[in-house]
Amino acid sequence: MIGVDMVGEIRRAYFEQHRPIKEIVRTLSVSRATVRKAVRSHKTSHSYVRGVQPAPKLGEWVTALTAILEKEAGLPSRERLRPNSRFRRFS
Repeated sequence: MIGVDMVGEIRRAYFEQHRPIKEIVRTLSVSRATVRKAVRSHKTSHSYVRGVQPAPKLGEWVTALTAILEKEAGLPSRERLRPNSRFRRFS
């Protein structure tokens, strides 16, 4: 997401200073698509808004993992399982 100031710098470099897109990309550290969007669009800021939050990949395992972690949180540190061995019993 770029702000108004970055869009201004890009447009100034392209229209007033007549610098090529490739040079603007290198000097401002933005993608070529971002520079093209700023040059071709009349918007002053560009942002991304995700429409729908995708479901977590853990899905049904969230409750089981949460239960394991809550159970072990109450144990003394010497009785807790190491992180790698904690999930081996499910494999």
